[in-house]
Amino acid sequence: MPSSSTCRNCGEALRRPWVPDLLSAAGGSLVALWLFLYLPIALRRVYGGSRWETLLKLTGLLTTYVIAFLATILLLVLVSLWEF
Repeated sequence: MPSSSTCRNCGEALRRPWVPDLLSAAGGSLVALWLFLYLPIALRRVYGGSRWETLLKLTGLLTTYVIAFLATILLLVLVSLWEF
């Protein structure tokens, strides 16, 4: 297994020299914004209901995801601390 000192240019393989950093950041932000705006539209098209029902479904879904994310982070922190 190579040591970290022998792998000086390992990060070069992950760089995209043909995409400027600003363009890459703007593209990622636009995709995130589009997904955030498209989710209520998709929920309403697939499951139907009024706009208020869709908003309640979206709120419940996002709340569930935030709770699951925070629980996962907490579990990772506890496992990391347990190992030391």
